[in-house]
Amino acid sequence: MPKESFYTFRIPGRMPGMNEIIAAAKSGHGRGVAYSRMKKEWHEIISDSIIRAGIPFIQSPVWLHFIHLEINKRRDPDNIVAAKKFVMDALVKTGVLQNDNWACVSGFRDSWMIADPPSILVHIHTDQFQVIPIREGCTT
Repeated sequence: MPKESFYTFRIPGRMPGMNEIIAAAKSGHGRGVAYSRMKKEWHEIISDSIIRAGIPFIQSPVWLHFIHLEINKRRDPDNIVAAKKFVMDALVKTGVLQNDNWACVSGFRDSWMIADPPSILVHIHTDQFQVIPIREGCTT
């Protein structure tokens, strides 16, 4: 069976932005308990989305497109895209990517639009005609 060159999954809900992430990290006198709770909660949601989509381990470097579907324009784009860190960590922990370093990730693209309900669509591209890898292979 030929290897797919494109995978996609949807993360339901409004993920925390940079402002919420920073506030959680600073709460509790900087102990990061709220941040740890936030990251764990979103890791479970994201991992479930990845598993439901049936995305296999991807050996080649990938290029990712994050489409942030927001309910309104209240949050600035640079605040919204911070959620990508939780997504990348979940891709590694679920075994889709070996690592989220330069050898395994060729690049990102973020876009945003108004939609209800809020969510994030993640497209993973593996086609070498679309992806120009920084290095050959995907090793740590």
